[in-house]
Amino acid sequence: MVDGVQIGHYDSNTQRVVTKPDWMEQFCRDHPGGVEALTERALGAQQRLKAMMLDLKKLFNQTGGS
Repeated sequence: MVDGVQIGHYDSNTQRVVTKPDWMEQFCRDHPGGVEALTERALGAQQRLKAMMLDLKKLFNQTGGS
């Protein structure tokens, strides 16, 4: 978020950062290494969250079902 405007998000299905406004898309074209770094950070966060959720399920004895 920049000044209350979403400039992008991480799509966990494609495992890529998706930019929103046109100016952000242009910035990403001009600085491809920055997008790669953001994507790597977001993927790491996704993996950590998944591991934490598995730990919580075990802690609360919720390993199966809904």
